[in-house]
Amino acid sequence: MNFIPTTQRQDPFANSTSAACGSTLIDLLDLQRKDYYNLSVASSSVNGGKARKELEELVDECSEKNWDGYESLPVNMLSAIRAERLLELLPDHINEPEVSLDGDGQVIFEWFTRSRATSLLVKPEEQIIFSDIDGKKRIRGRVHFDSWLNSSLRHIIESL
Repeated sequence: MNFIPTTQRQDPFANSTSAACGSTLIDLLDLQRKDYYNLSVASSSVNGGKARKELEELVDECSEKNWDGYESLPVNMLSAIRAERLLELLPDHINEPEVSLDGDGQVIFEWFTRSRATSLLVKPEEQIIFSDIDGKKRIRGRVHFDSWLNSSLRHIIESL
């Protein structure tokens, strides 16, 4: 199944380029546009099951402003594309995260146990903001995320 924009959803890249941008930015936006329209939902173990389905449903159900009745912004497609990539990188041995959106339309992955809460906010600007609370130990931070896992983030995810 693919994330395919409905006729109601606007192309987020439609007015993103101008003559002053230069070919590098235009090429990048073209690649992002292709990712947006060809976002595949491949099935695999942890990296594809329930979390991917939840992400797909969020994209479909939260594509318009005020989707929650509290003036929240629609799902940010760049955040959704990066979130899908993050799901592909998750190790098979961890539990799938709960998937939700924040009020700015950014994707959140969360894991909860009796003594631990881990949250990853996938920002459209190629960043992940993370919080890991394990008993009295608290770690928070922001890391760059393009298409690989930073070592700090990998350590937290590997320990889930």
